Amino acid sequence: MYAVPFFGNKRIDNIKTSDFMDCLEYRRTHFKKNLPKNDTLIRERSTLLGVFKYAKNKGYLVEIPNFPKPQGDDAKRDTWTENEYKKINVGMRKWVASGKSVGAWRERYIFQQYFYILTNTGMRIGEARNITWGDLKRVKDLSVVTVFGKTKKMRDAVFTQGSERYLRNLYDLRVKELKGENPRNDEFIFLSRRGKGSIQSFKTAFNSMIKFVGIPKKGINGDRTLYSCRHYYATNQIQKQNANVFILSTQMGTSVEMITKYYGHLITEEIAGHIGGREGRHITATEKVYPF
Repeated sequence: MYAVPFFGNKRIDNIKTSDFMDCLEYRRTHFKKNLPKNDTLIRERSTLLGVFKYAKNKGYLVEIPNFPKPQGDDAKRDTWTENEYKKINVGMRKWVASGKSVGAWRERYIFQQYFYILTNTGMRIGEARNITWGDLKRVKDLSVVTVFGKTKKMRDAVFTQGSERYLRNLYDLRVKELKGENPRNDEFIFLSRRGKGSIQSFKTAFNSMIKFVGIPKKGINGDRTLYSCRHYYATNQIQKQNANVFILSTQMGTSVEMITKYYGHLITEEIAGHIGGREGRHITATEKVYPF
């Protein structure tokens, strides 16, 4: 923490607003590799405030000084164009199939479902990684998953119409692996090969797929990463589904402010739709029935 060498042995009850502003300037010129972004400084400010709140609760100081919040970075989030996404759809099928010859089919197949679950729910990487079969349910002919967000706050995320097939692909794969037995409710959907815990990272698979498909890693506004799936979802909901910004913020587990900050350039007066608002598909008598 950079505040420690800056403040040194200065008593916490002697640190004033002006000292914090000096610390902020110090931080902008002291870093290991990259110049810190404002979002980084905001997080460090929150950590520092936590120390001051603890000190106040312990009676070490009377009041917490005012620490002005740096303005957040206003960069647009990078994702794929529609043509690039179509190229991924076609190329990823070939990438998965080619995994058989190198003993990587299972990992690639699971990643494929993971990728489409992210682009059809807007979930964060960590949220999707930790979901279990017991977190799924069916609401108005749509699959819904209960996730725990950045602040450990629970919310329901709705799958777009038809995207439940990616869950079902994983379910069928797991039933096959269990020789006809159904997976336990507490089992991670993205279970590691060892059968304990969830897969912790899909970064290698993502980079391999992007390279195979021939999509540039570098976008207009920065590198495309797995988080680009979340940004693709938001962009698609705003541009094509006319998603209501309030519903979208709830679905994605973020604030309306953050939605308008990063996607405000996409929002128009016509946005008044509803996520998953289309009439549900009717299940025929011959179809296999899933609980999600």
